[in-house]
Amino acid sequence: MQSNVIVMREAVKRYRAYLTTRGIPEESYFGDKFPQTEREVLSHCHAMLSEVDEYLKNDKLVRAAVCLGFVRGCLWSLTAYTLNEFISHLEPVSQAEI
Repeated sequence: MQSNVIVMREAVKRYRAYLTTRGIPEESYFGDKFPQTEREVLSHCHAMLSEVDEYLKNDKLVRAAVCLGFVRGCLWSLTAYTLNEFISHLEPVSQAEI
């Protein structure tokens, strides 16, 4: 179970870095509000990464995985990463990287 948490935390770091280096702010679009642009979709994803962090801290792994899956789906649909790249993001982190 601990290795899943490590893999998810590494993915969060990777996606946060991707969004931060592109100047994407964190903004949630919950409720009946829809994002109107790709940048707003990415903004919502950026905000969701903080939610994933909280779920991981509170040992809510299923919720963390669902949110992370949503973020990955958005990033894929906006051509940020290929499916093969996402698969590589799920590989367990080696002990040397911890």
